[in-house]
Amino acid sequence: MFFLLTDETNLQASDHAKFFIYGGLIIPFSAVTEFNRRIIETRLEAGYLPQDEFKFDTRSRPVERVSIEAATNAKRNTIQACRDFGCLFIVCLIHHEIIWNRTISQAHLKLTGQVNNLAISRIRS
Repeated sequence: MFFLLTDETNLQASDHAKFFIYGGLIIPFSAVTEFNRRIIETRLEAGYLPQDEFKFDTRSRPVERVSIEAATNAKRNTIQACRDFGCLFIVCLIHHEIIWNRTISQAHLKLTGQVNNLAISRIRS
């Protein structure tokens, strides 16, 4: 059994965001507890509080507590934890011009189905 955690970014098109991105992290059920423990430790060591967002955009860090170096090391440790626990990352991208006439929720539903299909096919292989 696996857990699938998903998130999206670039909901609105801009000069810097040409694609709507919907991704997922597949975590083996047997690794969830230890993986979560490692991520909590990583966050605390870097200076993140439990209520702080932990995103890969360095600019989103709580600048009053987390240095750029600490944020970078936390991201590096998170990627290593994913490797150590056999997690898989999947992502779907769709150009904003393709979904121009769709609502965000319609695009989200379409990509959710694609990510779920990717997850199922990857787990079965």
